[in-house]
Amino acid sequence: MVRADRGLVRLIQQRRVAAGLSLRALARAAGVSHSTVSRLLAGRTRPTAGLLRALAPPLGCPAEALLQAAGLAPGPADPWDTLRSMGVDPAPAELLAHVGERLTRLREYAATDEAVAFAREGLVRKVAALGARGPVIERLLALGRLYLGGEGGSAPPAARLAAGSAVLYFLLAVDAIDDFMFPIGYLDDAVAIALAEAEVRRLGGWPGGRGAANPSPRP
Repeated sequence: MVRADRGLVRLIQQRRVAAGLSLRALARAAGVSHSTVSRLLAGRTRPTAGLLRALAPPLGCPAEALLQAAGLAPGPADPWDTLRSMGVDPAPAELLAHVGERLTRLREYAATDEAVAFAREGLVRKVAALGARGPVIERLLALGRLYLGGEGGSAPPAARLAAGSAVLYFLLAVDAIDDFMFPIGYLDDAVAIALAEAEVRRLGGWPGGRGAANPSPRP
């Protein structure tokens, strides 16, 4: 078993236990054989992108986290490319899974009027207080405009909520890493932004068909 596979096995086992699934239940939910999952966890077979993407939903884990843990190359909508383009080294797969879970929870809150008002009032103020600009902040502001309607009037509702989840993650005290530990304290925020961008692209939420890699932010 190679080191990357050990990290993958640890992540799968952690998520499986958290989801309350036996190996057979996990295999059944993923639509694969029990022996396939057993061989994967025993290190007797190499993971494939297809297998990991099938395992991700029942594990409640972003597929990108499993792919990264397995050392597989990112796909075209993979948030790791976005992180690298922002000058952020890829984060541990466990952090990606943790942030992805938080974003999923925040999408429900993002649909409320309270969340929209909170984001509208707090986003610019916190960015101004931070006193820093760069690729991470520019992408955050692009997601904020999509969520709040400035660039997302025709965006699918699910895409707007995906964008909003990253904005709310940045604003709320739910960070995996405390923001006061600057700059490392914003690593998880960068992960949240990358994950949200990947989801928005998947949902076709960027106006004019453009992706967030070139958000053309306004000041």
